[in-house]
Amino acid sequence: MGRKARDPEHTGKEPTPPWRPDEPCPCGSSRLYAQCCLGTDGHAYKSPVGRRPPGPQTGFSHGRCYMGWSQDCAQQISGEHFVSAGVLTQLGGPKVKLNGVPWLAADETKILPISSLTGNILCKRHNEAFSRLDAMAGTFFAALKLIHDDIFDRKTLSKRWKWFLFSGEELELWLLKTAIGLFHSGAVAKDKKRLGDSQTINPACYNILYRGILPAPRGLYVEPIHISKQVNQFQLQPLSDDAGQQMVGLRMTYLSFSLLLLFDPNATYGPSITGSKTYRPSYLMVRNAKRTHTVMLTWVPTTSNVLGVVRASF
Repeated sequence: MGRKARDPEHTGKEPTPPWRPDEPCPCGSSRLYAQCCLGTDGHAYKSPVGRRPPGPQTGFSHGRCYMGWSQDCAQQISGEHFVSAGVLTQLGGPKVKLNGVPWLAADETKILPISSLTGNILCKRHNEAFSRLDAMAGTFFAALKLIHDDIFDRKTLSKRWKWFLFSGEELELWLLKTAIGLFHSGAVAKDKKRLGDSQTINPACYNILYRGILPAPRGLYVEPIHISKQVNQFQLQPLSDDAGQQMVGLRMTYLSFSLLLLFDPNATYGPSITGSKTYRPSYLMVRNAKRTHTVMLTWVPTTSNVLGVVRASF
């Protein structure tokens, strides 16, 4: 089947995933696709993982854990990475190039060991409860790196398409966790001043991270993909509402992919923020002359769902 026959840009229909019902589910659960993420309507949907700690509530609030309000903390604090270590290591080893943090100038980049990008911001109990989000993020960004590197591989003659399946809601929740963690660690700033010194995060966001889903039109916006052989630095840029004195979003650039999370349920985001971006896309498609690779993001079905595709060609 030719590319045009499979590309929703030409067909106006959703592309057909390659997974058979009797094959292992692409989400990595070790169950069969038919018994896991394949719905009765024939469409894939991966439910987001739970984030509440297991067992009975402890009734304890650790003063250094940003989830202490839940009264479900452990006594032990845990050194939590601002950004999941599994994501950072995808960039090439024990060190990472970083900018957009308070201790660096706006145009300055510094190489830091991943082990240094931690803060005592979660208790051990909540850190472990969020570990499945971190594991998903490591796999997701590994897929982006594989796609990015493969597109420039001119030696292989392979024409095989690669497909990946992830929960869009899980990706949003991980980005929300990252934003909250960066805020509480003091690692995000505006005009070289730490946001935590003058702004807050809407308390509703903590409850969403704990047991909810971001309400539309908040959530993930993906910028057009511009594949470049010159790899971008890993960038984190907070979005703040100066009038409301709150951090309301986070922009993350990883290789050639830019993700924007808008997470404050009470904030108003204008077209200057959301324009030219795709809201909660179902597919990220990257292709060269021989191959097309697709990341499928699933979202809870609603009456407002549209076929969102972010594509790039090289």
